[in-house]
Amino acid sequence: MGENVLEFTDWCGKMRAEQPQFKYWAVVLEMELNIFQIIESIRTGHFLSYRESLSMFIPWVFSFDHINYARWLSVHIRDMFSLSETHPVIYKGCVAGRFVAHKTNRPISAMALGQAHEQANANVKGDGGAVGLTDNPNALQRWMVAGQEMSRMVAEFEDDSCQGSEGSC
Repeated sequence: MGENVLEFTDWCGKMRAEQPQFKYWAVVLEMELNIFQIIESIRTGHFLSYRESLSMFIPWVFSFDHINYARWLSVHIRDMFSLSETHPVIYKGCVAGRFVAHKTNRPISAMALGQAHEQANANVKGDGGAVGLTDNPNALQRWMVAGQEMSRMVAEFEDDSCQGSEGSC
């Protein structure tokens, strides 16, 4: 019992210095935890956490030499941090959680707006829906104007159909 017991963080630092495999897995864990912070900030709609977690993640993008992500994520982070001065009304909306889409009232179920748009597009395009829109400029214009409403109506119909069949969906 005469051993000097190290605090956990000190022990991890010692192991990182002594064991290359420990250092590798500690670095992987650090990166994964950062990715989870980004996901959590989006899923909960917490804008300030979103900005901070992206700022902590950007060194990884540079270290993996992902040039386009490094270039545009830097611009995105700068824009998010300057939003309060450049567009205060939009900033207030983002802080209120309106930078994500909430498809349900469940906690931790929000998603990025781009992901919500993709889901809405897939919902309408599924089962022979809106296919080949880019071939016809008029069809594409109608889709841009009415696509989201069509998706909402399809989802509402599916919900009503499931409830009418006593939850078999």
